Parts: sequence; structure tokens; C-alpha cells
Amino acid sequence: MSTTVHNTNTACCSIPPVRSDYTPKGYFKPFGNFDKVYVTGLEDSATKIGADILASALKATVYMPDFFEPHAPFPADKFPPKSEQEKRDLQDFFGGIASPPAAINKLCDFGKTLRSGGAKNVAAYGFCWGD
Repeated sequence: MSTTVHNTNTACCSIPPVRSDYTPKGYFKPFGNFDKVYVTGLEDSATKIGADILASALKATVYMPDFFEPHAPFPADKFPPKSEQEKRDLQDFFGGIASPPAAINKLCDFGKTLRSGGAKNVAAYGFCWGD
């Protein structure tokens, strides 16, 4: 059985997720076309830690949509993938739930929703798929 490779980024497929005892400062709410968006920062102005730091440093509101909804992220206990099956599962994840082209469409629609709600500045940043 061959595996279609949907993500060739070696770091994205081999570095374990960051673990810490950090307590997020924001909250989740429905926004735009997403049922689950992490929001942190001042309401009038990539992780949750990164979003919290960015909101604090910029004194801005940061929105972090859950691009996987209604599904879950790739299981942390299978990351980085060790077996050939886990490697196939990760590529299937990138080809389905975490498909970059689908995420780009969701992100553009989300930006339009922010603009229509009065946002003057909209920016995006990201690193890797994860929680």
C-alpha cells in the first residue's frame, strides 16, 4: 500500500508537541464560520501560549480558530509517528482534516468576518498543526 504524502515538512512530522503546565488566559467562543475560536487579549483592541503572548505584547485581541472542528487534532501520543502505519495516518490527517488548501479558504473567510465586524488590522501567523 502506498502513502500519498500531503506534508513534506520534516520538522512538522517529527518534532514532539510542546508540553507545559501553562494555564491559558483566554476563552473559547463561536465566531465567523467556526464553532470554536480561542480568544485572548483586550476585546477593544497558535498555540494558546503564543496567542496569549501576542495579545499581551500588542495589546490586541487575538483569535485562534479551531481549524479541525468538529474533528480532533492528530493524537499527541502518536506524534512523532514511529510506525509506518502512524506515518500513513499523519499523511492522511494532512490530506483530510488538516488539508492546507481547505484551511486557507477557512482563514480567508475568517479574515473577512473580522473585517466586516470592524477590525481595522487583520494578520495571521502559524507554525504547525497542533493543540
